[in-house]
Amino acid sequence: NSYKFSECSKSRMRETLEKRLQEDIQFKRDNPLQNSDESDERGCFGNAYEAPLDILDKDLPGTKVDRNMFCRAVMPFADKANIHICDDWFKNTKEWETEQCVTRCCYGWAWTLYEQIPYKSLDGFKCYMSKKVCYAGECVDPGTNINTHR
Repeated sequence: NSYKFSECSKSRMRETLEKRLQEDIQFKRDNPLQNSDESDERGCFGNAYEAPLDILDKDLPGTKVDRNMFCRAVMPFADKANIHICDDWFKNTKEWETEQCVTRCCYGWAWTLYEQIPYKSLDGFKCYMSKKVCYAGECVDPGTNINTHR
């Protein structure tokens, strides 16, 4: 998995979840359900996606976000008009490793390239020079069953 968190980040996530759990426990104590048949889902965080996904398809974030717009959002340059996804014809792009879950963003125009920066891809983005798509930091075939993947 290419998504690694620092010890500080893991600690903060743990603290956030523990705090939320404690708040939920206290809320349930202060506000018991009147009817024992009622569903009690007040502590659920919910799915990461709007609906459960069995098969990789059009519902992943990378299928809803334009890759050029992604590059313009993440690259640290004020001149957004010259930020775009790196095309195969830019210098040195043929030397990049294929089938990586990396979105390669370029800053430049015409035949002039000033900067190339690789970013971790969103789930659903196309893998570099491949027909595969990114899921959880790996390039997998479209239509992969995510319940059995790994």
